Amino acid sequence: MIQEAYIQGISTRSVDELVKALGMTGISKSQVSRLCTEIDERVQAFLQRPIEGDWPYLWIDATYVKVRASGRIVSVAVILAVGVNTDGTRELLGLATGPSEAEPFWTEFLRSLSRRGLRGVKLVISDAHVGLKAAIARVFKATWQRCRVHFVRNALAHAGKGQRQMVLALINTIFAQGFDNAMCESFNATLECELLVKHQFKNRNEAALAVFEFIESYYNLYRRHTAIGNISPAAFERRMSQAA
Repeated sequence: MIQEAYIQGISTRSVDELVKALGMTGISKSQVSRLCTEIDERVQAFLQRPIEGDWPYLWIDATYVKVRASGRIVSVAVILAVGVNTDGTRELLGLATGPSEAEPFWTEFLRSLSRRGLRGVKLVISDAHVGLKAAIARVFKATWQRCRVHFVRNALAHAGKGQRQMVLALINTIFAQGFDNAMCESFNATLECELLVKHQFKNRNEAALAVFEFIESYYNLYRRHTAIGNISPAAFERRMSQAA
């Protein structure tokens, strides 16, 4: 019970009050600290364990929590990595805390995973944090894919409050198609940068028409795609027809 209370963020002084409320004589702060030393040891053993096998898919993210440091309450970054191995098993591979999401912090975190044995990484999914992307390229040299959740949040931030449900429905329709997800992520990033950030639509029909015209009048006909030899989809189809 004492360890569970400690994990939930209850202070050592409050733990003493909790113990007394349960009819016991109380417990000192030093006793609480000694009892909870086992938790720290187990956490460190988990975070430093060897990583075995190949982990082709890696998800990386961060959040911020309030902590006490030098008598003050400050925000610190908590970064974590979740991987999926070749057997399809998902597992939390690493976690670290730091003052911010600066590139050196991300780089050291990813290198610590590599030192513990992480290998075979082919695709890393994360948000578009510049420092994180640079660290991924430096440490793993793997393909990077923008997290769908973060993309949707960024896209909706450019839509008016009354348009967000409609824009979200359009984006979800795109994701529901039977295409490779990496290609969908690439298209959605293009849609956001080249259309959504430049316009606010008056209604659903106007938005749907704008997306349709973007695809049919520009994206397919003229926009060059590196995945098909730096030519447009229309030119690619003509080339394939001639080759047939």
